[in-house]
Order: sequence, then structure tokens, then C-alpha cells
Amino acid sequence: MKFLAVLLAAAALNAPALAGPVTRADTVICEPRQDTETGKIKKFTVDVGVAEDQAKKAGLTTGKSGDPHRYMNGDNINFGIHNCDKEGAILWEYPIYWVGKKAEWKKDEKTDRQPGGPTLIRVVYANNNGNIVYCGVMTHAVVNSNNQGEKFFLKCT
Repeated sequence: MKFLAVLLAAAALNAPALAGPVTRADTVICEPRQDTETGKIKKFTVDVGVAEDQAKKAGLTTGKSGDPHRYMNGDNINFGIHNCDKEGAILWEYPIYWVGKKAEWKKDEKTDRQPGGPTLIRVVYANNNGNIVYCGVMTHAVVNSNNQGEKFFLKCT
């Protein structure tokens, strides 16, 4: 009986040490609800590490492309991150491309001159006292054949 008590106590003490840190997914999937030409749903995979890097590169000032710019979250997206979901959070959005698209949005390049063309995907981040806090990735709900987005935003998961 003592052996069982000792074993349970040891297991309880070691449980937190054995539990690894909570990690975020390496990729997210963006699924606009409709393609305007085909009516089908397209799926876009986005690398979270690339999204975070793009947010840092974009920074907190708008470039010649008009991006990044403030995102007021009229879509009521819950990112699950305190600095992003709190009332009065200062959010920014910046266009990014999906896995397989060999391009990067250029902050100081006009939108119609972007080397990768249009994109419906945005990285969202918060300004926390001048520091960039990654919130997540979102997509327009409707996409056309040129991958231009329309309507409201949906969180990519």
C-alpha cells in the first residue's frame, strides 16, 4: 500500500516536468467560403513562422502600398491572445502569401506592382507599447480567380 502511495506522489510531482510547453501550429489553413467564379472552396496553407516574420518586417508604419494598416476587427475575430483580444487593442493587418507562392508582399511597392500579385490573406498583429505581438492569420471570406479577396474576414485555423 505504501508503494502505491509513493508511486502516485512521485507521478504527481513529475507530471509538470514531463509536460512540454504548449506550442503553436507550424501552419494554418485559410478557407474562404466561396470562389466567385467556380463556387468551390479553396484552401490556402500559411506558414506561421513566415507570417510572424512578415509582421515584424511590416512594422507599425504604413508603406507606399497602403500596408500595413490598422485593423479595427469589425469581424469580431477572437485570436485567443490577450494583447490581441483585449478592449482597445491596437491591431494591424498586412498582406501575406501562402505556402507555395514564391513571393513576399513589398511594403513600399504599390499594390498593383506587387511581384506575387493579389492576396486574400492577412497577418494580424498587435502594437503592445511599440512591440509586435503576433495575433494570427485571416482571409477574406470570398475569393476570385486572381486570389483577390472580398467581403469580411475569417480566422485561419
